Amino acid sequence: MTQQNHIKSINTVLFVVNAVLLIMISAVLIFVIGERPTNISIGISVICVVLVISLFFRKNANINLLMFSINISFGMVFLCLYNILSIERLFNFQINNRLKTDCALRRKLNDKVLKRRETYVSYGSDRLFYRRKPGSMHYSSRQITGTDRTVDYNVKVDETGYLNLNRGFYDDNKKIDIFVAGDSVLQGAAMPSVFSKFKNNLSIWNLSTGSYSPRQKVTALLNFALNKHPKWLVLEFYSGNDNSEIIENNACKNNKQKFICLFCTGEIAKLLCQEESHIESDCCDKINMLTFRQKVVKKYLLLAVLRYYWDIWKPVSMTNNDMSTIEVIANKACGPCSMISDDKGMNYVSPSYAHFAIDPNERMAWVKKGMDITLREYDRLREKISADTKVLLLYNPCGYEIYHDIIPPDKIDSITDEISIYQRATLKKYSQKHGFMFYDLTEDFQERVNNIGYENIFSDFIHWNELGTEIAFEILKDVFKDSGIVGARLATEK
Repeated sequence: MTQQNHIKSINTVLFVVNAVLLIMISAVLIFVIGERPTNISIGISVICVVLVISLFFRKNANINLLMFSINISFGMVFLCLYNILSIERLFNFQINNRLKTDCALRRKLNDKVLKRRETYVSYGSDRLFYRRKPGSMHYSSRQITGTDRTVDYNVKVDETGYLNLNRGFYDDNKKIDIFVAGDSVLQGAAMPSVFSKFKNNLSIWNLSTGSYSPRQKVTALLNFALNKHPKWLVLEFYSGNDNSEIIENNACKNNKQKFICLFCTGEIAKLLCQEESHIESDCCDKINMLTFRQKVVKKYLLLAVLRYYWDIWKPVSMTNNDMSTIEVIANKACGPCSMISDDKGMNYVSPSYAHFAIDPNERMAWVKKGMDITLREYDRLREKISADTKVLLLYNPCGYEIYHDIIPPDKIDSITDEISIYQRATLKKYSQKHGFMFYDLTEDFQERVNNIGYENIFSDFIHWNELGTEIAFEILKDVFKDSGIVGARLATEK
């Protein structure tokens, strides 16, 4: 074979390899980003143009080598993304917890990252209960209100799986006077909890964790508080989403799922649509029409990572705004009627906001369903505590309730007001009937916010920022004193 024929054969092989690699890589990319027909059309057009160019220059060794290098580069990127967990470990970052995956892939990811980074793990007999792994690291960050600056908050998880800064206190004491059970608001979002501001000699332990519904809050108290013979149990009801989250919990429970189900929004959506859930029928229709492409993208790690980065980098013109995909429907942070925005750019989370679009005519029915399940969880706690243990039920208001007197009148919603009144009245009535002490923090927050004017106390519409945490501490300090939980010991750290 002459040298010329040899070069010609190599060019032919390179052209074929390039064509195959190009089609495979392009097919993967189109499969991931093809959320609209226009996206698919553009992708196919680009492939055809590149193939035509490659065909025209198929005898040019330099062009073939260039194309081969580009294809291999894409292949190396895909290989890195497929091994994203190793890349995370090498460069000390984490995105796997933000990927849109199905429950099966999420379980696999949790198992692989369990030994090296913060993750939730099951504990006890309740399949839906979870906590952080004791001794792991909690990594978070927040944006400083009013600035573009972000700060990191990294802390070691305590011996019970929570974020108490006085690690060792639980194991070192046979008795602890006060236990608190709440969600991420009382946990502290990318900052220490409000309870870390209490004086160190206060005998208190915080069992609050993100996404805890009334079920997990009660179970946390049963698992960790009762054996320490507490005098007080402080049980938070977060107005924003406790009712909605307990409905989601119930759907997972009825289908015998484990706690991972609670973090699979799409799975919960399908479960809720199978029962009388008050979700908009149009929303359920779209969820049930979940496409093969969307299922596959959530099933495989490489595709899920590619989709994650596509959502970050895609041009605004290619964003799907027609509410036609499961990503928009089932992973939407707040459904319609959940967030109210005013003309000054402030956003307020509404009472009992949902992760799904609730039928406007069914909002109150949704709330009442959630409250019924919540009270059954409180019954579970009431049956286990001794007569010497008192319960303080805290109503923690959301932004809509706190800023109610400041929100422009045209932004006030009568149904939302009705929901707020119903939640507070129902919890107060339950507390009076069963011997709980009930305290509604709404008016205290309203008074202080009205005094400081139109200043934001939230970091992300739900969680308190530094100012909000300080205000909450001043309120809780008075609540604890008025309730008789503690006396003069309660003060800020000096």
